[in-house]
Formats: sequence, structure tokens, C-alpha cells
Amino acid sequence: MSEVSDFLEGEVVLFTHEGGEGELKPGHPSFFIETENAAHILEEITLFLARHFVYAGSTPSRHTWAAAAQALRTWLQFLQAIGRFWRDATAQDRIDYREAYKIAYSPRTGEQYDAGTISSRMSIIRELYVYGRSSGWYDGDIGENVELVPEQTGKRGKGRLTGQKDRDLPKARKSSVIHPISPLPLQALLAFAGPRASQPGNDARSPRDRLTMDCGWAAGLRVGEIANLTTLQFLSLSPDPEALYADLPITILRKGGVKKIVAMPTWLVMDILAYIEGERAASLRAAEVSARNAPITLFLTHPDSNRAGRRLSISRMQGMFEEACLATGLVKHFKFRDENGETTQRMRARHCIHDLRHTYAVYTYHAEVLNGNSEPWKKIQAQLGHENLETTIQIYLAYVEIFSKKPGLINVRKMLGV
Repeated sequence: MSEVSDFLEGEVVLFTHEGGEGELKPGHPSFFIETENAAHILEEITLFLARHFVYAGSTPSRHTWAAAAQALRTWLQFLQAIGRFWRDATAQDRIDYREAYKIAYSPRTGEQYDAGTISSRMSIIRELYVYGRSSGWYDGDIGENVELVPEQTGKRGKGRLTGQKDRDLPKARKSSVIHPISPLPLQALLAFAGPRASQPGNDARSPRDRLTMDCGWAAGLRVGEIANLTTLQFLSLSPDPEALYADLPITILRKGGVKKIVAMPTWLVMDILAYIEGERAASLRAAEVSARNAPITLFLTHPDSNRAGRRLSISRMQGMFEEACLATGLVKHFKFRDENGETTQRMRARHCIHDLRHTYAVYTYHAEVLNGNSEPWKKIQAQLGHENLETTIQIYLAYVEIFSKKPGLINVRKMLGV
């Protein structure tokens, strides 16, 4: 098969080197095209990532490299979908990609695909082909001083070509009060965080980080409430494996020290019990903590940590979530001016861990409606701990139509496909 055929018929594989491989830095991203018979490295793109991100002084973070690599991965997959060899891509392809990106997720959230995110990924693609032109492997029109893009005329399907640069994209909308995460990005976050504790399969990673996120999007808990969970709240429960989506009651400590009963889905309780018996117990053994002196805090540091057996802090939970956002491309860019007055572009996570609570409310609304509940807000109010029902409705009403309503979705996990 030719190089073009390999690209169009193969699978784009993003491989992250974890160190110990020659002189490559840990986290160094490489691209391959995998066919039935072989795997071929995309040398030009891999070199671009190395020179412009991995070994560039202004971008030392492996999370930055991962975000850039993910941007290029979606671009390559788009080109495969339209049957275009990646070195033959045109400015119009890049424009079409941008337009497709705008509608890949619901635009009503104003979160995943605002103008800032689209512009940053478009810029990375531009950088790739500018580098390609200087390296001699690209002679197309991407990356020219002014690219031709459709000018909006107000009439659908009409327009003329005019010069417009990425900086002329419409400004991102102002951030909203809440920031729910759409299903596909949430799936990516959970997959990055780790396996389910009760169903690890061949995945040897820790399930703890995934569990902390599950307590947010599946139960609506605040990060402080997650940090305060104890083993005693779960060891007394008897989850029924035949009723995975039934809710089990636990008592938690709300803000201000108020105790409230909240619902925890059976599947999540089973995962937590598996964590208690597995990784959590291993952490206590590593710390050589006796049963008598063992803490009751649910989430502990990893067994291989030099602080094994200790309580997992709120700041660490927040940091883990931010790392997952950066690694999966859920980022936003901002300008940073250093002490010398030089301005550089930096990147930070688009979401914080509290957004999982917002996500719970939006998803649960749809799940309850599809289950025939005519008053879905009451369950959400009780779970979130709002004193007044009106508060719940006012906060979330504008966001409950961000997902299409499909018949047969009877619970949040099925809605997400996780």
C-alpha cells in the first residue's frame, strides 16, 4: 500500500513515551498510522511536536504537549473522514474543520467549543503547516499570511471569500454561572482518570482518581464533601448487583456542618467497596498502619506514595482533575506577561472539579424526565442540598436542553455510555 492509502485506510495512533526510551522525555508524543500489517510513524508531525512543544523552552509541561497532540489527532481524523491525505490539506479543509468543530457538541453549553478553544486548535494546525513549508514537505496554502475564509453575510449558504485571520474569530462568550461537561468530554476525562474499581479488567492503574470524579458527576457532591466521605458510610450498605441503578442512602456532612441524606447509585457504592478492599487496604499496609489506628477517611494516598495511608487532600483532588482536563484537551488559553514585559500564551484547564456537580444536575434532569418524573427538580434540589426549589430551577433551567432527548435512556450512566 502507498503512504496515502495507509493514511486514509489506517488508524491514527497517538503514542506517549513514558521515559527510558533513548533520549526521549517522559510524555513525549509520537504519531503512527496503524494498518492491518504494520505501523508507520508520522515523522514530520512527531518532529513538529518535539521541536515546537517538547523541547521548546516556553512549553515545558507534558500536559501542554498532550493537548497539542490531541488537537492534531482530531485534525488527522477529520482529514481521514473527508478522504484527504494530510500533506495535501488546504486552507479550505482547515476552514471546514473549524465549522465541523463548532457543531461537534452542543453550542448551547458555551463550554467545550467556544471561539477560544477553536482558535487555539486552529493555530496549532497552522503552526504545523508553517513548519512544513519551512521544512520542505508542504507547499499548500495553510499558514499563508492571509487565508481565505467565508465571510458571513447573514444569508445561509451565501457568502464570498475574503481575507480573515484566526484573530478575527468571534470573541468567546462570557463564562456562565455553571459549566456542565458534555458527554463525550466527560467520557474522555473518566477514561483518562482510570478504571472502575469493581471492573478493572487488564488496567493496572489506580481506580481512586476515577472514583473521586464519579462522586461528583454521578452523585452531585462538592469536592469538600467527597474529601469528608468515610468508610463507615459504605461498609454498612448491602448493594444489590441486580439493581445497579437503584439509589442507596448515605448521610454526608454539608457546608456548615449540617448532616444530610443523599442518594448514591448502587454501581458507585459497589465501586467504592471494591476500592476499600483493594487499593485503600494496600495503602494502609504500605504505611504499616494497624487496624486499630487506621483512619476512617475514604480516599487515601496511593500505596506507592511516600505518604501512603494518609488522607487525600482537597487540593490534590482539584489538581488531579485539572491534569485530566489538560491531558484530554479541555483547555482555554490566556495571555501572560512576565516581569520583563514579554507576553506569552499560556493554557489552563477549562473546567474545575466543581463543574462535575453542575454536570450531575443537568444529566439527572434528563434522566428523570425520561423516566417519567414530572417533577425532576425536587430530586436535584434534595441531592444538591439547596434550601429552596426556586434556587435549583433558576441556576440550571437554562442548561437542561443541551443534550438531545432520546427515548429509552433510563439512567445517567446509560446516557453517557460508561
